[in-house]
Amino acid sequence: MVNQLKTVTIASLLHDIGKVSYRAGGEKKTHSRLGADFLDAFCGETEAGQAILRCIRYHHAKVLKNSHLADNDLAYLVCEADNIAAGTDRRDAADKGEAFGFDSKLSLENVFNVFEGTKKEDKSYFPLSELNAREMPDYPVKSPRPIASPGEYAKILNDLKANFQRKAPQDMEPNELLRILEDTVSFVPSSTDKSQVADISLYDHVKMTAAVASALYRYLRSYHVDNLKDYCFTHGEKHRRDKNMLFISADFSGIQKFIYRVPTKGAMRMLRGRSFYLQIVMENIIDEILSRLGLSRSNLIYSGGGHFYMLADNSEETVQLLEKAFHGVNDRLLELYGTRLYVAAGWVPVCAEELMGKTTDEDSVFYRVSRKVAEKKRGRYSQSQIKQMIAENSQLNFMEPGMRECGLCHHSLKESLLSDYMAERGEEGEKLKVCPQCNGMYYLGKMMIDRNPEKEATFFVVLNQEKPDSIRLPAPFHNQWLKAVTSEEGNEYMKEGIIERVYSKNDSTTSEMIATRLWVGDYAARENGKILDFADLAEQAGGKGKKGIRRLGVLRADVDWLGAVFMAGLPGVYGTLSRYASLSRYLSMFFAGIISHICYKELPEGQKPFYLFHEKEGERAVHIVYSGGDDIFLVGAWDDLLEMSVDLRKAFRTYTNGQLSFSAGLGFFSPSYPVIRMASDTGKMENSAKKKDESVKDSIALFGTGGSDVDMPVFRWTELEEGVWGEKMQFLLSHFVFAGVNDEEKKLGMLSAGKSLLYRLLEILNEPIFNLAHFAYVIARMDPESSKGPKCTEEEKQCYSEVRYAFFQWGKHSGEDRKELETALRLVIYRMRDK
Repeated sequence: MVNQLKTVTIASLLHDIGKVSYRAGGEKKTHSRLGADFLDAFCGETEAGQAILRCIRYHHAKVLKNSHLADNDLAYLVCEADNIAAGTDRRDAADKGEAFGFDSKLSLENVFNVFEGTKKEDKSYFPLSELNAREMPDYPVKSPRPIASPGEYAKILNDLKANFQRKAPQDMEPNELLRILEDTVSFVPSSTDKSQVADISLYDHVKMTAAVASALYRYLRSYHVDNLKDYCFTHGEKHRRDKNMLFISADFSGIQKFIYRVPTKGAMRMLRGRSFYLQIVMENIIDEILSRLGLSRSNLIYSGGGHFYMLADNSEETVQLLEKAFHGVNDRLLELYGTRLYVAAGWVPVCAEELMGKTTDEDSVFYRVSRKVAEKKRGRYSQSQIKQMIAENSQLNFMEPGMRECGLCHHSLKESLLSDYMAERGEEGEKLKVCPQCNGMYYLGKMMIDRNPEKEATFFVVLNQEKPDSIRLPAPFHNQWLKAVTSEEGNEYMKEGIIERVYSKNDSTTSEMIATRLWVGDYAARENGKILDFADLAEQAGGKGKKGIRRLGVLRADVDWLGAVFMAGLPGVYGTLSRYASLSRYLSMFFAGIISHICYKELPEGQKPFYLFHEKEGERAVHIVYSGGDDIFLVGAWDDLLEMSVDLRKAFRTYTNGQLSFSAGLGFFSPSYPVIRMASDTGKMENSAKKKDESVKDSIALFGTGGSDVDMPVFRWTELEEGVWGEKMQFLLSHFVFAGVNDEEKKLGMLSAGKSLLYRLLEILNEPIFNLAHFAYVIARMDPESSKGPKCTEEEKQCYSEVRYAFFQWGKHSGEDRKELETALRLVIYRMRDK
């Protein structure tokens, strides 16, 4: 018997595949006919295959009207879902002029072009290509708009054909097909109507169509509506006002403290393991809910940063399942971690017209659902959970004889279950005793970091029974465990029948295990194949020589105003669900995918890597601890990390066409400083950066530990690049010789300067009341005539004259110039210091 829900999802995902065939130079037929013709060779005579072909052939109303299909044919549902999805992404261009007709060679516009203030000449576009996480990332380019050639489309069509020859569409699971489409049509424009904004990809359009179709199917089935023609076609427009769908959201609380509370020993692997564990926890919650509802990841609008949005049907069955799922998750979180972690969830009914941006009588769906989530956070636990928390002999509070606390998470369990902390195994002396959860997270991080993805794939399997080095998941409905495995181990577990779900990391390849791909920023600096720990990273500061203070840089950042974009809405008619979904996906691709390429210095065309002092070979000496949603946590050699942060910010501005920015805190620490303090201090710095200019933000705070303003200069990114580095530091490097920094580039007339001189200048610049006389005295001591007399050259006199003038101009007034000079001096000192 045909699985109707699966069939309507597959058909929705493939309904516009004929557009690729048409633009590749196919016959001059409608794209619906071309799509059906292309898939006919793969769908065969099976009942499901024929149902899919009907949905594709008749997904336009004009053709469907005369089709004489049965009233319950799924084609009516796909046609209506396509209309709703098209209604969420088709918008006239503000600068359309007299443009009309279609141009199959139009490339995909950047979704950020629709932000207010973007002029036609400033728009950016994505060249037509396929998606590959291992190749140079897909950055948008400015005018002239790239041409999407028939040859590129033919390549995409051939890749689709190769996939369908391996496995027919009707035999695929929707998530498997979804991944193929993400790889092939993510940069294919859905519409090439010259009068419209072509900023929604074919992937995003068919994914939204599948989400709507599957939600509507479940809703109609729950109310025993079999006449799809009547509901979706004859009276389709009327029913677009029905609140027949649910918009669902969830948010993870307590993430930051959970991730960062780790020991210095093995910190990198534990940090990576913990952050990825929480990502899997959320993804597994999503997939468990979708699986129970019979839905696919087409219905997942966005996930990242401990947050997700989902579209489902507004039925009693779905609401009951959601309540059960999140109650189960929080039950297991209480059992495993107490009140440190909590998942708040909420949902609101929504109609098709609201998704299409046609209703104005209500707050935005994002605003309404965020209020529901906030309500859950204010009243976290149910009555039964509170009873468990306060009952003396409950499972949460009962202490048996012989129980001990884990040395890391402090969870109490039987002493026999504790074992040596994996990071300390093989070392002499007393070891930290930790629980299976903490050791499992270390092992997870080790598998993620130490294994080379180019040589051997690592899969992350969700199991229904415990295995060595597995980690228990706070799952919605029953106990589950997570483990990182090789493909061989995974295949053995498959034979045992204990795998419930498989995830892969940044991988486009298929294997015997059908895996859900997760985009993960997984860059980690290596030397001779060995992962650098915190002490190694600090040692890399200043390069291979003996100069450069031995400090670890720690960066925390997040996107400015992103919440406001979602809550207040995109400009005018462009505030549709498709655009929010597309915008979210692009941000996830940047922070979970492209960021790793930036660490390799793979930057947008025309952007050169930024260097403080000298150009360096090789990739950056940094680690991505966490990067997802709109949050970033990076560690590295302090100079490499500062340089990489400038690269990242410039690439992000290019990627978002100058419409979004992020603010950051970058602290310098001893590698032995507690990780939780590093995270806390840089978090305070990030907050200070956001307060620099609250109407703009787009800033970075440096050096400090969240204390005084003197310790923590804050700059707009442009001020850092142009004022601190472009003006002040370049002046210092061209007028002074600094040992170990630029002494090999000494030019005639340059003055010598040691650390003591720079420290004296810094001390004066930092004084609460600026002492001009003291400042003048220190500058006068630099005069080469006073030390060399008649041997002083004209070049040295000229150099000193320029130094005296510039230092007085920058130093005598409090403000940005003095702060920029002070920061440039401090960076030079850090570079001059011995390791």
